Amino acid sequence: MSGLHMESIAIGIAWCLAWGEGREPQFDPSVLQEMRRALTSGEEVPRVVSSCHHWSRRIS
Repeated sequence: MSGLHMESIAIGIAWCLAWGEGREPQFDPSVLQEMRRALTSGEEVPRVVSSCHHWSRRIS
């Protein structure tokens, strides 16, 4: 798989982990959007969701 494809998968996994198991997100939607922007641009993710990013890297 290409690097871009794997990056998209890692972003998707981070999003799912940050969302949580419920119908409503466990973090404010603005934080989720900020996380996604940071991941697509190679910047640092918000601290509150950094563990989600860490686990997404390990999984993917």
